[in-house]
Amino acid sequence: MSQQVATEVPTAVLPESDPLPGYLTREALARKLGLSTRTLDRMHSERSGPPRIAPARPGAVRSKLILYKLEDVTAWLDSAAIRPCRTRASRRGVSR
Repeated sequence: MSQQVATEVPTAVLPESDPLPGYLTREALARKLGLSTRTLDRMHSERSGPPRIAPARPGAVRSKLILYKLEDVTAWLDSAAIRPCRTRASRRGVSR
């Protein structure tokens, strides 16, 4: 007797490799940033994280699939860049 394994993938789950060109799944983004998916969710609720897209299927109240547009993530990272602070010597015009 051979046991059959279900090969049907839920519609809310996309392949990890490249779901859509230019988009990242929540899991892929978390892995790339070294964060957990819970941290991304918390940042979203605090409105401090990158913008995300949750495409709704017809008849569904909420989608389990969350996508991040790569351009939006890049812009979010660029906006979080920290400029080097000025030292006392640089304010006085003294170079070291």
